[in-house]
Amino acid sequence: MKGFPCIDALPASLSAVDENMPLPSEQGAPVKCGHLYLIIGPNRQLAVFVNVYWSGFEHFAVIYRDKKFCNASAFIRIKRCVVTKDSQKGNRFVIIPNNSEGCTIVFECETEREADEWVKSLSYKSYKNNRCCLSKPSIVPEMTVPIPKSPVLPTLKEYDEDEDV
Repeated sequence: MKGFPCIDALPASLSAVDENMPLPSEQGAPVKCGHLYLIIGPNRQLAVFVNVYWSGFEHFAVIYRDKKFCNASAFIRIKRCVVTKDSQKGNRFVIIPNNSEGCTIVFECETEREADEWVKSLSYKSYKNNRCCLSKPSIVPEMTVPIPKSPVLPTLKEYDEDEDV
């Protein structure tokens, strides 16, 4: 992968950072960040640093191989992904992209509690519920004028082609 030097084992659903990557929230602060282990094989782990951002209608995670020495990163659009805890190991969670590749991305945390926090911050349902807190203050609802509904048109009677009208 071009954006991640020395890492060929990353799943194809991780995208290299490019000009199409969504920008972080206006505040610029990630919702959740920390060190995780990306599981890349049966007995292989890769230490990564992950930032989770909610920006407008986008929800994504940026993954850095090493926060100190590497500027290269990858991102996952989480809006159409399913995030669940691994049923066999409580300190792991799985991100399943909604695509036809059939691959999954598995991360491991130090504790089960930490895995629960990551699942909560990465799940789209949690993002949807908290999206209102991230947006700019909008117009006060009491001051808005209600939009009138258009009257329902009467139902038209159907005629057969043989009948004369």
